[in-house]
This record gives sequence, C-alpha cells and structure tokens, in this order.
Amino acid sequence: MWPRRDPELVRQELEERERYLDGLSRPYRYGDFPWLFWDLKPDEEVDGENLRVIARVLTDGRMADLRRLAPIATLLREFPRLDLPEHAQKFWSIVVRMLREREGLAAAE
Repeated sequence: MWPRRDPELVRQELEERERYLDGLSRPYRYGDFPWLFWDLKPDEEVDGENLRVIARVLTDGRMADLRRLAPIATLLREFPRLDLPEHAQKFWSIVVRMLREREGLAAAE
C-alpha cells in the first residue's frame, strides 16, 4: 500500500506548480509539463491543435493543464476524432456535451 501523504503538503505543491506555470510566458513548451510530456522534446512548443497532445492532456492532465494547452474550440471540434481510453471517453463526452450546451452549439457526435 502506498504511504499516505499529508493533504496540506499536496495542496501546497499543487499551488506552487500553478504559480510557476502562471509565471511562464506563452507559448508553453513540452518541458514546462514534464508530468504529461516526459517523452517529447522539452524545448519545442506545445501544439494545442495536435490530437495526440489533446488526448494526453485529457487522459493524464488536470483541468489547469487543459485550460492552458488545449483551446476549448479545438476540443469541441476535434473530440469525436480523439483516441481516448474508454473511461476518459465516457467522462469527457459528458463534459463536451455540457460545454456545447453552454455555448449553444449543436452536438456534432
């Protein structure tokens, strides 16, 4: 069993990471997000239009990563083409449907 971490320390680490990322200038580079793109060239700019990048952010990232890296318009437009694991597909299809409803867009699925 994994040792339990102090929730307060975890929260502080996440806040520090958020402050660090907020301080970065755009465009972001893959190296700014090593928890997502450990296998890509760290000095290259993140391509938020790339379907594989979006899929990785949806599968392994956090909402803050999604806001920074994948434009919502691209997510809504390209969602049917994304190759996601079943659990991620189910969750994000609900989110995308709600975003489309909020934006007044017809479902394109």
